[in-house]
Amino acid sequence: MSDPADAPQPEGAPSPLSPSVAGAYLAEAAPVSPWARLVAWRWALFLGCVAATALACLGLPSLWFDVSNEALFVEGDPNLVEFRELQETFGSDEVLYCLFEVEDPFSEPTRSRLLAFGERLRGLGAQPGRYSFTESVRSPLHSPVVFDVDGELTSRSIAQAAAAGELEGTDALRTWRERVLAYRPFQDLLISADGRYVAFVVRLDPRAIRSGLGLPEPPGGDPYAMPPRARAAVAAEVTTLLADPAWAGLKVAVVGTPIITTELAGILGREIGRALLGGLAVAFVALLLLFRNPIAAGAPFVLIVLTLLVTLGLRGLSGIPLSQISGILLTLVICVGIADAMHLVAAYERLCGEGSAPEAACARALSETWRPCLWTSLTTAAGFLALLSSKLAPIRHLGVSAALSCVIAYAALLLVTPALLVLWRPRRREGEAAVGSGVGRVLGLCERLVARHPGWVVGLASLAALAALPGIGRLDVNSDPFEDLAPEEPLRQRLEFVHERMGGAVAAEVVIRPLVTPDDNIPPAEVLVRAAALEEWLRARDPEVIRAVVGITSGILEISQAFQLPVEVPRDPRKAGQLMLLLSGSDSGFYGQHVATDGSALRITVRMKLTGSKTYDALLGDLERELERRFEGLAETHITGGARLLGKSNDYMISTQRESFLLALLVVSILIASSTRDLRLGLLSLVPNVLPAACVLGLMGWLDVPITVPVALIATVALGIIVDDTIHLIHCVREELRPGVSLDDALERTFARAGRAILFTTLVLMGSFAVYLTAALTNLRRFGAIAVAAFLAAFVADILVLPALLRLTHRHAPVPPEGGGGEEPLGDAEAENSRA
Repeated sequence: MSDPADAPQPEGAPSPLSPSVAGAYLAEAAPVSPWARLVAWRWALFLGCVAATALACLGLPSLWFDVSNEALFVEGDPNLVEFRELQETFGSDEVLYCLFEVEDPFSEPTRSRLLAFGERLRGLGAQPGRYSFTESVRSPLHSPVVFDVDGELTSRSIAQAAAAGELEGTDALRTWRERVLAYRPFQDLLISADGRYVAFVVRLDPRAIRSGLGLPEPPGGDPYAMPPRARAAVAAEVTTLLADPAWAGLKVAVVGTPIITTELAGILGREIGRALLGGLAVAFVALLLLFRNPIAAGAPFVLIVLTLLVTLGLRGLSGIPLSQISGILLTLVICVGIADAMHLVAAYERLCGEGSAPEAACARALSETWRPCLWTSLTTAAGFLALLSSKLAPIRHLGVSAALSCVIAYAALLLVTPALLVLWRPRRREGEAAVGSGVGRVLGLCERLVARHPGWVVGLASLAALAALPGIGRLDVNSDPFEDLAPEEPLRQRLEFVHERMGGAVAAEVVIRPLVTPDDNIPPAEVLVRAAALEEWLRARDPEVIRAVVGITSGILEISQAFQLPVEVPRDPRKAGQLMLLLSGSDSGFYGQHVATDGSALRITVRMKLTGSKTYDALLGDLERELERRFEGLAETHITGGARLLGKSNDYMISTQRESFLLALLVVSILIASSTRDLRLGLLSLVPNVLPAACVLGLMGWLDVPITVPVALIATVALGIIVDDTIHLIHCVREELRPGVSLDDALERTFARAGRAILFTTLVLMGSFAVYLTAALTNLRRFGAIAVAAFLAAFVADILVLPALLRLTHRHAPVPPEGGGGEEPLGDAEAENSRA
């Protein structure tokens, strides 16, 4: 019985966009399949999807990047809780660090210019009706030094001395220079030993910034939360300040959380934008070269674009920020959207080449591919949802968004692609010509290799896996944001300027809480003594990484020296208490930043250069052991701050890589087994999904490629994408391996049906991820190279290893379950027999 949908449409017939025409087509085609109905209503469905996409795009303006360390953690994480407790106890941890290189900061006119710069920092962001963004400013010119004058303790700053005319004369200036250079709380952080480098530490007020910008209160009511927009506003104010001609000729570098996160977000946005445009361009060019028709290339391309817009729009509407791994999401959407579309387009071209009319070919192609495409969408989504097991918020967000994109792409495949696909009229092809000469030769070579040497194929694959296993044990985590930046990046150059001269861009905060709460709001003397010893140990631990150690005991030593007492922290509680009271009165700003108001906690700030997380892990591990040894039975201690958050995030990456991959593998295995309804096929199909990930991870280990945030996801990401082609191949084998059909014939037909789409999909995947090889960020380049290797390995596993395993393990032809995975016949005898 012939299918009415096969009949060519009369020339000049009205567009099926019209409901009357659609109704006439359905009446003519009765009885028809649901796919014929879908094709008949294709333009109405297409326009509906475009309208839905336009609504989702309303969320695009709400997208923003958040690359702060705090954004890595989910609410309630102990590391995030400790960081917030630090701010509740000692105030905001949002700081700017401004470092000047000058000849002499004490002489005119440099001194006046630096003093004026400090005053401008105090009023940073201040406008009519808006408070200053700044909570406090510390510098060797603005902060007081403590000294003795005729037996009386005096506290005064260079700024105060200049205003009082105390800097007139060479002797007076020399005296003040010596005081400032020798003042311990300034050393290595605010001024260098030779006075050539002068720094300003600006502590910001997040509440004033949010209020001034009209930003809502953060979720959870964290008073010290700094959303990306607030940090960007601070960075903009600093840029405006530095552009003032008043500072012309002064060499200055400004770093700090607002600057680093804002500029990193800008770099990521630039690189992700390039990768997205490059990936789309590669996908379209590849599709154009493969199908040699703009309409055939345009159908999957439009699907990709719509899926991207809807995924990003929904993310913006939900308020989920973009992160450093969002570039992976965008490329994943391209890959997810193109994989199933490739199989549909290939089936449509094949059916048209066999003589079917476009509308009928489209309906039959949908009937042939909807089920495996559904299974691929479900398994891919399930693989990405396994990322919800991660303790890192951006990875969880990636899992949800990627899974959502799978659903959106599948819906677009059914509702958007047919309208464009039927506009393409592939020329009629016969036999092998339908495969195309170049593609046919590649697939033919693979088929002959599998047919003649299946044992060799499986044996070599097994050897590759065995060689990779020891490499997996060598994998190591080392995320280094500094080394990821290109040498020409201005941010990296400023960080190098600060690291090589003084201070540090990252801080680890040591919090010491005495077990006995002091009655006089002064920490116990023994705690102070041990804190002083710990500070000395830290300064000697790794001077190359640890650039400054600042604690309250350096102020105590200054007071002791001013009174000509032994320069040490006294063990006598009465003496220690007196020195602490004197310090709190003479330099209240310094005191308040290192001692809790009620004396219940001390804070030691360890400023370090931005380096690899592996270095932080080793250093902080030693520090934890020292804290336990020095304060056991005396105080509770913990480490927090940016360096700690960065280190913990890397610990979480290891567990994410392991747990998410195993969970994804389990879920995907169950779904594949359910889709094949054949335990043997289900087990064999695991090989091409595990083998590429194992080989690539092993190769990374042997080549000493460190695991970073994007790279940690490679196994789960690869599994989520690779499984699509495996399901299509297995589904095709089951359909072709009917009773009376030999395995050789079934595999030959499978290569002709699915092999071409798998090859094309692999080429597009490799091309899309290869775009990252041109990125300015090292971690993105590394991820792109690893992904390309994974997809190449997946193609080999799907086209060579899996068919070879089928040949070696084939015993009999399984009888497909009733229905055979297809839908009701369209009326075409050949289609009905193929689904028998």
